[in-house]
Formats: sequence, C-alpha cells, structure tokens
Amino acid sequence: MNKHGLKLIGVIFAGLLATGCETSGPTTKTFSYVRLPGVDRTSAFSAAVDAMRENHDIATIDRDQWVLHSVPQETEEEAATPRVGDLVGIPRTVRRVVTAYVTGDDQNAEAWCRVAIERNESNEHNLFIHDMQQDDTATATPADREAATTTEQNSVWRTLRRDKRAERELLDKVREMTTGK
Repeated sequence: MNKHGLKLIGVIFAGLLATGCETSGPTTKTFSYVRLPGVDRTSAFSAAVDAMRENHDIATIDRDQWVLHSVPQETEEEAATPRVGDLVGIPRTVRRVVTAYVTGDDQNAEAWCRVAIERNESNEHNLFIHDMQQDDTATATPADREAATTTEQNSVWRTLRRDKRAERELLDKVREMTTGK
C-alpha cells in the first residue's frame, strides 16, 4: 500500500473515532419491534407504559426520549455451565431488565422492546480483580477496594442473552392495546 493510501485510512479512522459509532436509538440487532400503522406515537407510548406495568415495575419513564426502563427483577438460577462459585455452592443471581422505546411519527409508530437476561458476576470479578494489576504493591485506595461505594455500584452484571419470547409478548400487548388486533 502506498503512502497516500495509508494517509486515507488514517483520516477515515480518525473520523470514525471523532464521530463515534453510536446509533440514535434501538436497532433490529438488539431489540424486537412491531410496526403500528395508523397509531400515533403518544398512544403507542401510553400503551407501552400500560403493557410494561402488567408484569414489571417501571424504574424510569422518559417522555422526552420516548423510553421506559424497568426495575431489574432478580431470581436465582441453576448453573448451565460450571463457574467459579459453583464449587462452593454460591447461588447464581440473574436478573431481567426491560427497556422499551417508541419511535415514529403521528401516523405510524413503532414499539421496540428488549428483555436482557443478566448474570451477577461480582464474585468472579472480585476474586480476579487483583490478579490484573501486574504487581504486589499495596497502592489501592479505599475507593479502589470498594470501601467508598455501595453494593449496587460494585455489582458486576454481564448480559447473557435476550428473552425474545418476553419481548414478543410485551409488543403483542402494545399492538393489541393500540390496534385491537
């Protein structure tokens, strides 16, 4: 590759870094969605709020961004794959986190939903965090050792998968509430 080709790649890469890769909303790779032809955005959002309230406690309702977030629902699960805590019988905590968006305009709304299944990996994280520091010098401050924060702030959650059936059920409720179908 010649000198000008490398410069062009560098300029393109710098442009991507400057603009970022974040999209302005949900995508079909990370959310399920339903089109609501003839339904205005406000009605669709109200239906999404009502549909989410049937099975979930709502943490936030942002009417400016047209987004809802549920309170995480925690449960215990049997380990599908062996993990560090399984050897000593530490129960595995998982949670469901529901996020819903409404997009579109006054004639054709779209409802988007994601139900993320997340596993608490705080035990594993705490077990190995000090092995990543490359030395044995005791330089960690109390904040580095979690003394200055809450348990919730120190929790490490990893998304395992999506519950597409639950996403579809919530979206079907929104469709039924708005279109009667």
